[in-house]
Amino acid sequence: MEPIPEFKKRKGISPVWILPIIALCISGWIAYTSYQNAGIGIVIFFDDASGITPGKTQIIYRGIPIGQISRLEPDLDNRRIKALAEIDKTAAGLLVEDTRFWIVKPEISAASVQGLDTLLSGSYIGIQPGTSSDPEETFTGLSSPPPIPAETPGLHVKLRAEELGSVQTGSGIYFRNIRIGSVTNVELEQGNDFVIINIYIKPDYAHLVKEDSRFSKAGGINISGKLTNLEVQIESLASLLKGGIVLFTPEVFKDSKPAQNRQVFPLYENIESARYGIPMTLQLASSTGITEGETQVIYRGLVAGIVEKIEFNEDERHSVTAHIMLDPRAERILRSTTEFWIVRPEISLEGMENLDTILSGPYITFLPGDGPFKKNFEILPEPPPLRPLRPGSELLLSAAKSHSINKGAPVKYKEKKVGEVLDVGFDDDFDKSEILIFIYEQYEELVQPSSVFWKEGGITFDAGFSGVHLQTDSLNAVLNGGISFITPKTAAATSPDKTDNINFSVYESYAEAVRESPLLQSDGYHFQLKTDNPESFKVGTPLYYQKIEVGKVTGFRLSADNHTTIIDCFLEKQYAGTVNSSSRFYNISGITVKGSLSGFTVAAQSLQSIVTGGIGYFTPLRNALPQKNDIFPLYADRSAAEDIDKITVSVRFRESGDLRKDSPVRYKGVEIGHVSDLSFAENMNDIIVRLSIDKEAESFFRSRTMIWTEKAEMSLSGIRNLKNVLFGSYLSILPGSGNLSKEFIALSEPPSFTVENTAGLHVILESKHLGSLKIDSPVFYRQVKIGKVVSYKLSDTFRSVFIHLNIEDPYRPLIRENTKFWKASGARIEGGLFSGLSVSIESLEALLAGGIAVATPNNSRMLSGSEKYHFTLHDQAEKEWLDWQPEIKLVEGEE
Repeated sequence: MEPIPEFKKRKGISPVWILPIIALCISGWIAYTSYQNAGIGIVIFFDDASGITPGKTQIIYRGIPIGQISRLEPDLDNRRIKALAEIDKTAAGLLVEDTRFWIVKPEISAASVQGLDTLLSGSYIGIQPGTSSDPEETFTGLSSPPPIPAETPGLHVKLRAEELGSVQTGSGIYFRNIRIGSVTNVELEQGNDFVIINIYIKPDYAHLVKEDSRFSKAGGINISGKLTNLEVQIESLASLLKGGIVLFTPEVFKDSKPAQNRQVFPLYENIESARYGIPMTLQLASSTGITEGETQVIYRGLVAGIVEKIEFNEDERHSVTAHIMLDPRAERILRSTTEFWIVRPEISLEGMENLDTILSGPYITFLPGDGPFKKNFEILPEPPPLRPLRPGSELLLSAAKSHSINKGAPVKYKEKKVGEVLDVGFDDDFDKSEILIFIYEQYEELVQPSSVFWKEGGITFDAGFSGVHLQTDSLNAVLNGGISFITPKTAAATSPDKTDNINFSVYESYAEAVRESPLLQSDGYHFQLKTDNPESFKVGTPLYYQKIEVGKVTGFRLSADNHTTIIDCFLEKQYAGTVNSSSRFYNISGITVKGSLSGFTVAAQSLQSIVTGGIGYFTPLRNALPQKNDIFPLYADRSAAEDIDKITVSVRFRESGDLRKDSPVRYKGVEIGHVSDLSFAENMNDIIVRLSIDKEAESFFRSRTMIWTEKAEMSLSGIRNLKNVLFGSYLSILPGSGNLSKEFIALSEPPSFTVENTAGLHVILESKHLGSLKIDSPVFYRQVKIGKVVSYKLSDTFRSVFIHLNIEDPYRPLIRENTKFWKASGARIEGGLFSGLSVSIESLEALLAGGIAVATPNNSRMLSGSEKYHFTLHDQAEKEWLDWQPEIKLVEGEE
């Protein structure tokens, strides 16, 4: 019998439950740790979520991931993207109201490269913690990184500018080309008048910014200065591409206090403007030539300031005020007696000054003064008298008038500049002009109590008599004018101090000085010249007789009728006999050039007459010496002076062509006169040409005389009057019959010569047409030229052309009653394809210009006694004519 099992009830928990309990504990621990480590959910709204990937894009703070984007949802109502993110609880303190989020993407541009690490890892979300204590779970993402917070260690200051220019957020701040900070953001000032630029300076460089530091724009390349002294500054490649700002602290402010946070500095346009920091104002009548930011204040070549801006004043003069920033080193000029004026280019008869300002523009200069501090000034209308930077003494002269005397004009003694004019003004009663001059130290002894001063009109007078001798001044003196003086050799030398209280008078001219001062008077012959045009003559212009200087011009005045100029002249005593009633005076200033094919003629009295001018004269007759103050006419040149012995002929032209004054008049190649004048006729259409003709040629000019212009002619036959190409046309005449006449009408072209006015055998040919023939076309006999065409005209019935030939006398026997004439123009070509070609040309001249060939038969008959011989002109020769070989004897003695 099997035993019956016994069941016993066990106390406690069954081992089966151990595993579930362990699992439950693990699950509870996991749940607890999950709760403890769970992130904080936040919402970030972006305008554009490009580059964000849910479950991948991280939120990174200072390089450490603190969260991740879990999901993206569209917010259609607000047209934006809703990004759900989880932030680690450890970063919960960052989630406050003013915390900022933005997307960091790779950015490559000409200005910078940013977010390069995201090329591999992908975009991420950047975070900038706020300062608020209020927690927040919903945020609005930024499109770009936010500015550096004000709490960031370093220096935070503001710059104030009228316009932003190339500066932008992220632009660098540079000190000696080292980047020390950046622009954090840009905003408009309240009122929208200025731009406020917030900048951040790194802590290591904050000490570089002083209270008196300057900031200026650095657009990469800064070019300043004049064309003669350009300055080029390049800050950095980044500033060239993205713009930047330069920090500059003047040397005098290196020890000033450090700048404080939120301090406001002005932003200058360039580094040049930033260098100047002491303000002053200058009131001007006009701002012409003054440019903001460019016009400089310069003293003896050194830049002391710059015009910052210009404002209009509401005063009666409608003036303007220039606000100027001075270099701190120039602070000492701000004194009550300092004087300012504008330097501009000046071009006058005295010369050219300040030519450098044509390129660089006008500038402001000053004369330092003393007295109490002052920063508001008025511009002077003209520069004050400036004492030269060399030792010497001042001398005050008085004159009835001050015209032709200007500041800076030279003071000369015997051609040498020994001083200069400092100032020109009036005396206390405004009756006379006072001229302040400066005599250089080494020439002070030249001024003595007996010295005589006079105004110089351009050329110093060389007295040349009684021990008083001066030389002709230089060309520079001709242009500048000034004051000259002379001290007689007999005057005893005195110290400069003894001349201080002497009132020296300045005469208007040397002529007046000679008349008024006994020291300058001398014996000689005085006479006058009269002219309508004094040209370049000045006091001191020399007089020449046979190329020897014998006198001078001493003065000028108008005639009683005010129509002509009277020139006072002085002739030294030993040359007085060279002038009498037949003397003729003429202008010899400059150089006279005459030319022809035979050569050139260049006439000049002397180098002095070229520079200063001169008057020459000749005396053809030995008559009685004229009385004192005789007046002689002054001719334009020697040719005009000689022309008074010639007759004058007037010729009316439709146009003058290239005729000009002094064009020659010729008869058979011999010059018999020249053109003396050209003017319009009373109808203002024709030209009246006046000729000066030699007296012996007067009989050529009769009522039927023909006058025409010989011009250069170019054709296939050659060039006629080649010399006219170089020296212009001339007039030719053909004497005629009738009464003597002095008025003619010019021919429009050279006349056609007829039987009556040419020599040789005259033959008339009759042809159906003229062809290429013209006047001077050659006539050939066996290719030898024996004559030419002298004229042609239509027949009375207009059905043919009559061509007049002139056969030279030696070849008269060649022309017989049965002589044949034909046109020899061009070439004759005969032959065929198998027989060959035959080309016949009378001559190259006939080929180019046309011509006539002649042949006489063997049984030729002598010409009858008729004066005119008519023949027919054939178009071409018959073959038998070319074979004729008559035996004809030429005129005896000719070949």
